Amino acid sequence: MVDLKTGNEVVFTLSAGSKIDVDAWAVEVEKAEGEIVSRPEEFGEGYYGFVFRDPDGHKFNVFYMEGL
Repeated sequence: MVDLKTGNEVVFTLSAGSKIDVDAWAVEVEKAEGEIVSRPEEFGEGYYGFVFRDPDGHKFNVFYMEGL
């Protein structure tokens, strides 16, 4: 068994339609008592997103990729 506070079985990635959608996801995650691991930010050319952990410890990426 994996301790989800120190490791991860799987990281789920969710695709957002815009930077505004990414920011909205972050707000909703916090309302649902998820933990923001990394705040929404740009990283690499054309990429914007953040990472969060749900209340059970599972990690998710929420990304917007320009041009897709």
